[in-house]
Amino acid sequence: MITRQKSFAARTSCFLGRPALFRSHLPADAGIALFGDSMLCEYTPAPARSSAGVEIVVPLAPPQAEVEVVPRAPGYGLVWIPGAWVWEDRWAWVGGHWARPPYRGAVWVRPEYADRNGTHIFVRGGWR
Repeated sequence: MITRQKSFAARTSCFLGRPALFRSHLPADAGIALFGDSMLCEYTPAPARSSAGVEIVVPLAPPQAEVEVVPRAPGYGLVWIPGAWVWEDRWAWVGGHWARPPYRGAVWVRPEYADRNGTHIFVRGGWR
């Protein structure tokens, strides 16, 4: 049964027929609800709110970016998230890694640093 929370998902679809035929065509993040042996409903979670683009004034510029070697993707549908310096009350390096987008059509936006007339600005990255 689909719960109330899931009923507010970004997309809900139902199919009549044999559920086994439909499962292979659903996105990885889809939830599935079976109703009897002839109806399958799937829901795709709504995109989470992202902190990407949030600007933070920081006291100093980040260190030089570290050089990374991108390993082979460990699975299908993964996106390489490059390593970057992020502000967490100090600059901290977050190494690159493979990640599955949180919803269909999500795009990774890399964190950025800007110097605006002597004011250091960190712009958060994240999924959009």
